[in-house]
Amino acid sequence: MIKGNGSYKTAESAFNAAGDDVAKYWSPAEVPTEETSGMVYAEKSITWTDNKTYSFPSLQFMIAPAANAYMQCTQLTVEKIIFGGTGGLQTYSRSGTLNAPVELSTNPSHTNTVSVYQKCTLTINGNISGSANLKITSPIPHHNPVGYTVLKGSNVDLHGAFMLTCASQPEDTVNSSGTKIPKFPDLEKNMYLQLTVSRGDQFGGRYDGADAWKSIHINNYGRVNIADADVVINEPTRGLFVDGGAQFNVPVNLSLTLDIPITYGGELLKNGAGALVLGGEARFIDGLAETMPQEGANVLTLAAGSLKVISANALNGVMVKFEKGTLLRLDAAPASSDMAAYGIVNTRWNVPFVCEEDDGAIRVQFENIEAVEQLDRFTCAICTVAADVAPTLGFKVPRIRNFLCDIVRCENADGTVTIAAEYTRRGRLFIKMR
Repeated sequence: MIKGNGSYKTAESAFNAAGDDVAKYWSPAEVPTEETSGMVYAEKSITWTDNKTYSFPSLQFMIAPAANAYMQCTQLTVEKIIFGGTGGLQTYSRSGTLNAPVELSTNPSHTNTVSVYQKCTLTINGNISGSANLKITSPIPHHNPVGYTVLKGSNVDLHGAFMLTCASQPEDTVNSSGTKIPKFPDLEKNMYLQLTVSRGDQFGGRYDGADAWKSIHINNYGRVNIADADVVINEPTRGLFVDGGAQFNVPVNLSLTLDIPITYGGELLKNGAGALVLGGEARFIDGLAETMPQEGANVLTLAAGSLKVISANALNGVMVKFEKGTLLRLDAAPASSDMAAYGIVNTRWNVPFVCEEDDGAIRVQFENIEAVEQLDRFTCAICTVAADVAPTLGFKVPRIRNFLCDIVRCENADGTVTIAAEYTRRGRLFIKMR
């Protein structure tokens, strides 16, 4: 059944829903059917209940300012859900699928919230649009089971901020049973708000606000899972803010490309056997270019898989930690002239790379080798660091047939040092025949 306490409107007539401040059932004569068209206006709230499937393909639901829509059904199909103010969509007792586009408020100062509780999964099979901010959250603190949200549509017409907001547990506490609950982050439990995406524009299209550096905002180790396809986030009006911590899980054979500025205010943690590709520029704390990195708030941990860097300044000031079995990937003939000359520039931090391999050497893979292997000699820049840092870094680079390789360190005019792999041909690789 449908619960609500606003006005129920169809093309022919309008009904006043029974009830006061508490949602009541409509009378049987007023409950819409699959043939009903028009709009239900929820002045206070509206709830779809009973663990069942609802289908109203020609019916729109307008959620009034400060009202909420509660989805407790397994599947809901409607023409559209429209938020007229600062309300939100919540599910807290069972998983469900919403088959409908969602229009957020047209007011850019508003925030509309999707709240998923108690280990439920909410799948949204429609586009999300509007000028308001979209906040996806699971308000229960880390130590309790949290919610999962799956986005399937395109959100290219979302022009507000995109926020993945995870409840915090900043200090040790004790629950009602007397059990000690440790402060976050307790990453081994993996009990964090999770979002699954399969397209880059699911984080929004053109951003119309003034604080673009945090128009994608992930806090307290909220986790983004990549599903089904490679994901590229390259909207030029958006930036990512890592607030305390953010997790990205990229499965094998898939990649996540963040070709936008990233502002570090914590740790970016990359899991999964797939690839994280970084472009853009690294910034810190407040998104300003002149703000220096702060220890503990400038960390990228590659826990698994590979890291590919396509912008020279993508990691400048970041402490990158390579766990065992991980790989650094670079283009042997990069399109960026700065990458070709200097590789990864990291002169703003005195411990730019930490490697957990037994020999302390970062494993490097050069891609697009065919673009240079016809030469008798070529150099692949790896990184540029402060002069006193260069001797502390070790790299293990790939062998290329018929080439000798040396790791070289070249001093630059500004006092920095560029570390590169220099390949020299041993003999002719091909004999030309007519």
